Amino acid sequence: MKLRHLIVVGALLLVALWFVLKVAAQPLVPHAFWGSLIQGGVSAPAGSVVIARVEGRQVGSIVTTNAGWYGTKSAVYREGEQHLTVQGADLGDGQPIQFYVNGMLANQQGAFRSGDVTRLDLTAAAVPTPIPTPIP
Repeated sequence: MKLRHLIVVGALLLVALWFVLKVAAQPLVPHAFWGSLIQGGVSAPAGSVVIARVEGRQVGSIVTTNAGWYGTKSAVYREGEQHLTVQGADLGDGQPIQFYVNGMLANQQGAFRSGDVTRLDLTAAAVPTPIPTPIP
């Protein structure tokens, strides 16, 4: 009888441990960004790509639909609206986020805050124009 009791208690402890580990592994609520988008001194065109990176790893991206803006112009997230959503299982509050506009590093950085919606206006240098190679 004592052995059966130990087996039941051990099984219950394993189930409890599994639930604790499962909850701990859940990713944080994403951080949403939106704002104006200037590249090379002018409004970035619709179709521009904004990428968010933490420690060199991509943690979010968005393709713009309006010139000069990324994401929906709203400080409150609503279903169907677009924001640059930054998320990752190993992100922690306060981690610095670098933003890239069409491959160029933006002048501004953000800091991850789980559940926040942040307006962050981004500026970046123009994408270099390739110089054609002269044909002899």
